[in-house]
Amino acid sequence: MEKDEKMKSSDVRRSCKSRPSQLLSLSPNGRKIAFPLRVKKKERLGKEIEQLDEDIDRLVYGLYGLNLEEIALVERETGGNQQ
Repeated sequence: MEKDEKMKSSDVRRSCKSRPSQLLSLSPNGRKIAFPLRVKKKERLGKEIEQLDEDIDRLVYGLYGLNLEEIALVERETGGNQQ
């Protein structure tokens, strides 16, 4: 590939900034490579973390023997279960 055919680094940055919702990179030969699997994995892991956090909260509430009113108070005061 000729030197003038390669994208300049400023063009690469501009291309990536124009699509913030997509993770884009450029290979050494200038072709765009998308990483949709990383995005899906991040979303999946985020959901798993949220679920584990909720499970831990329920276990702690059970250990302390909290009733629904007390749980609601704790959630309200600590900002729990916000999404």
